[in-house]
Amino acid sequence: MRNGRLIGILAIALLGTIGLQAQDARAALLYPEKGAKLDVYLVRAMDECTGPGVTIANPGGTEGCLQANSTTDDGVTAMKQAKLKLVRSKKGVKIRLNVDRISPAPINVGLQMTLRTSSTFGLPAGVKTYEDVTVVCGTFPGGPCGNFSAAATATNPTANIRYRQTLSECLAANGLSSTLAGGNIEVIDVGLINCSTGKIFAVPGLLQ
Repeated sequence: MRNGRLIGILAIALLGTIGLQAQDARAALLYPEKGAKLDVYLVRAMDECTGPGVTIANPGGTEGCLQANSTTDDGVTAMKQAKLKLVRSKKGVKIRLNVDRISPAPINVGLQMTLRTSSTFGLPAGVKTYEDVTVVCGTFPGGPCGNFSAAATATNPTANIRYRQTLSECLAANGLSSTLAGGNIEVIDVGLINCSTGKIFAVPGLLQ
C-alpha cells in the first residue's frame, strides 16, 4: 500500500516537473509577451554605395554615390505607395500587401520574405529555432518568381496589387511546413520582386 502511495507521489512530482519545464520553455519563448502585428511601408530599393563615390556637400563631408540600380531593379518606373501588414489572428498569421499605382503595367510582383521561427512544437522539449527560410508569396503559383501577384489585369485595370493570404498558405506554396507559421517569427528580410527581372525593387523604409 505504501509502495503504491509512493509511486503516486512520484508520478505527481514528475508531472509537476514536466509542467514547470513546459512553463519555463514558454517563458523563454514569450519575450516580449505581445507581438501581434507587423505594419510597414516600403520604399524604393537602391544599390549599396561601396565607394569610391562622391563627397556630398554638407557639414560632416558624408561620402556617397550617385543613385544606381544594378543589383536592385530598375524596371519599375513608378509606384505611389506600398504597405505590408502581417497580423496574428485565431486563424493564424495573415498577410496583407497593398501596392498602389505601380507601373509600367502589366507587371507581376513577388513578396519575398526571409523568416526565422522559434517554437516549442515537437521534440526534443524546449524552444527550437528552425533554419532560416526564404519564401516568395503571391496570389498565383508559377512564373519566374514561383508565386506572384499581378498588377493590371482584366479585373484590376488600375495597376494596383491587393494580395491576401495566410502565412501557412504561403509556406505551403513554397513546399514548407506550417510549423514555421507559429511561435516567435523573426522577419529577417522583406522585399518586393519584379518577376520580369528577378530583382528587388522595394524594401521596408521611410520617405520624407
